[in-house]
Amino acid sequence: MLKAFGSFLKNIKDKNVNFNTKNRGERFLFMVLFGSVVLILTPLFELVFKGMRESLLITSLGFLLSSAFLIMSDFIKERTLKETNETVFNGILVSVFRIFSVIPGVSGLGGMYFAGLLNGFKREFSIKYAYIITLVWTFFSFLRNLTDIF
Repeated sequence: MLKAFGSFLKNIKDKNVNFNTKNRGERFLFMVLFGSVVLILTPLFELVFKGMRESLLITSLGFLLSSAFLIMSDFIKERTLKETNETVFNGILVSVFRIFSVIPGVSGLGGMYFAGLLNGFKREFSIKYAYIITLVWTFFSFLRNLTDIF
């Protein structure tokens, strides 16, 4: 991915950016970049659930939703999944499920894993992508909380 990022920066410098590239590393990088942009919507989603953080009912429903994601992911057959399916659109769709983790009790990682399987990713790729977006999410959440302190 670092190699693809270097290539992407060179293409920006040369004004030769192609989002329909055949390079698998660049496609994955575009998925992560555009999927990360979706996380900007998180503060808006947090406002909806701000007053409900302490509600046991909301948390219980969140746990049920997380369980449903993981149980339904077992019903997706491995043979229907593709080796690679990296597109910007799929990256955005899968990353939207990360925003659901704002609801107490909902696992963002479980939701992204399920959404990745629905989009046709192999299980290994789906969990890899979910962890990378979670890393991006954690980094920017840390920066936001750090700015709130100061």
